[in-house]
Amino acid sequence: MSENTEKMDSKTNVRLNDLLDYVHHVGRLNQKPMFRIEEYKQLNIWEHELKGKIGIQHNIVDDESVSIWLRIERLKRLAPPPIPERIQEWIAVGNDPENSPQIKEKLIKTLSEQEAQKLVDEGIVFENDVVSPLKEQSAEIRLKDVIFRLENNPQAKVDIDKYLNEQWLPWSEEEKPRRDTIKIYDSLFSLQQTIEAQGDEQPIELIWGVGISRWICEGHTINQPLIEKSVEIEVDRKDGAILVHPRNIDPTISIGAYFALENSGVDALLRFWKKHFSEMSEDIEFSPYIHESFEPILRQASTHLSESGTYWPDVNPDKENRKPNKINESLEITDSWIIFVRPRSSTGFIQDIERFQKKLEESKGTDRQLPNPAKKLVTELSDQKPSQTNGGFLSGGELTSSSNASSTIKQKSDLFFPKAFNDSQVQIIDRLESNDGVVVQGPPGTGKTHTIANIICHYLATGRSVLVTSKGEPALSVLQEQIPEELRTLTI
Repeated sequence: MSENTEKMDSKTNVRLNDLLDYVHHVGRLNQKPMFRIEEYKQLNIWEHELKGKIGIQHNIVDDESVSIWLRIERLKRLAPPPIPERIQEWIAVGNDPENSPQIKEKLIKTLSEQEAQKLVDEGIVFENDVVSPLKEQSAEIRLKDVIFRLENNPQAKVDIDKYLNEQWLPWSEEEKPRRDTIKIYDSLFSLQQTIEAQGDEQPIELIWGVGISRWICEGHTINQPLIEKSVEIEVDRKDGAILVHPRNIDPTISIGAYFALENSGVDALLRFWKKHFSEMSEDIEFSPYIHESFEPILRQASTHLSESGTYWPDVNPDKENRKPNKINESLEITDSWIIFVRPRSSTGFIQDIERFQKKLEESKGTDRQLPNPAKKLVTELSDQKPSQTNGGFLSGGELTSSSNASSTIKQKSDLFFPKAFNDSQVQIIDRLESNDGVVVQGPPGTGKTHTIANIICHYLATGRSVLVTSKGEPALSVLQEQIPEELRTLTI
């Protein structure tokens, strides 16, 4: 590489890095700052709400060595113990272990006058508890409403107490934690079904937040995790368990609230964030269960964002207590985590910019060249019209000259278009071979999707891969249907 070329590439790298910094900053500014998780008005589950729960496992590895951060068994509700027949009339038991059985203080039965009198004679009911029924009665049968009072039935009281203490209460205490897990399972199962039903256009995402910053600052209540990691949720086909595992996306730092408050420590924290992950050992992967992967960042945040900030583990006397303290005027950053749902935002855009910056940094000092489209973003446009070569299929919309006719016919015969095509489609391929990009525009129904399908097939046949992007998923589905059935299995 010549010295002039090296200087040019170095200048281009600097310009591109400056552009990415600018776009990253604009992306941050365009983000609506969220101060509290509650503002999302979506599902959120705190670490302490999952700790020690029956049927919930943390930080495990499945049979394929995939890291599972959370596994929730599909538990079944257990019915309450059956009520002994002799007290079934006196007690009503529901299916909810939180609601105590309803004990009736009295029963009213309509009996014949002879039966009622017999109960009075035997001392089972008092005479004033035998009254005439409100309904009209026939002259042949004389009926009475008889009131049976629990206070007058000591054996029933003993049997009820025995049932409650020996059967219902033990069931309730055992079933309550089971129902807590079932409630968590149901909420996550419903979320998983919603995401699966709406596909990639579902405007929500599941986030695992680590290190909750809690602070009342300048009139704002901050209750937001500093580190966020996108996670996936799925249902185990074998046993129906809910599995939550990390996506193959780098964690991000969430400082929108502090950015909006113009906190002076944000820049230093961002620098440390980048330094931490660039220097972290390859043997360590980010995980809410591996303190080494995130604790240095949280400690730095507690000092950079506030002079009086504290890191919760340093002042928490009970290490088993994972429930954060009440929010106050002093910044406190916990080492606990929370799982929450939020609308998809510009976070993905910012992450893309950060990945571009990382790739650009890694390319320094290597022989890797920047892609031409990236270079054109930061280089001056030429004032000279590019010359059109005849090396492709068409030149300027016309067939090539007769001297190259045989070459053109051969090249044209090498097109791998499975669908009917015209010279315009050939021209697109021709220009793609010698340009970094081609814009094709036209009103609906003019064959753009048909053309894209032909181009995809041609590139697949020539050993290349194709990434197709679209604003919405329906357009991709329509395009996939245009791909011949024999090749459709190669598309995702």
